[in-house]
Amino acid sequence: MTAKTSGTGGFRPAPPDDRQGRSGEERVRGGLTIRRGVLGGIAAGLIGIGCCAGPTVAALLGVISASTAVSLAGNLYGHWEWAFLLAGTLAAAAVVVTARRRARSCAVAPGRQRRFLVLVAFSALATYGILYAVTTALGRLAS
Repeated sequence: MTAKTSGTGGFRPAPPDDRQGRSGEERVRGGLTIRRGVLGGIAAGLIGIGCCAGPTVAALLGVISASTAVSLAGNLYGHWEWAFLLAGTLAAAAVVVTARRRARSCAVAPGRQRRFLVLVAFSALATYGILYAVTTALGRLAS
């Protein structure tokens, strides 16, 4: 993209459209940010625990009764837990692959890549573990 300079008749490169004033390399390295890793891990954890958290949220919102939620969660957990865990794992892998592709155009230290992977995995497992404990406790209260 170029911008016409006034009075000279020539063209000069337009400034980058970045509100924070970062260089091109910093924008590309933004693929491995802490925020993206944590949010991606949380999303993967929510997908993985969806078999239990979905009915719980529906019951808390009043869409279904507590006994129906317990029954549905037990059915989903018993028969479809593997599908939810696989979907959560695939979501975490997609976050890591997408971030690595964004950061590929510049040299990123291997330690930074490992740290991003650990961050995604830790936030996904923490989200899964916390929500598992909450839904288990709510299930005990309902039954």
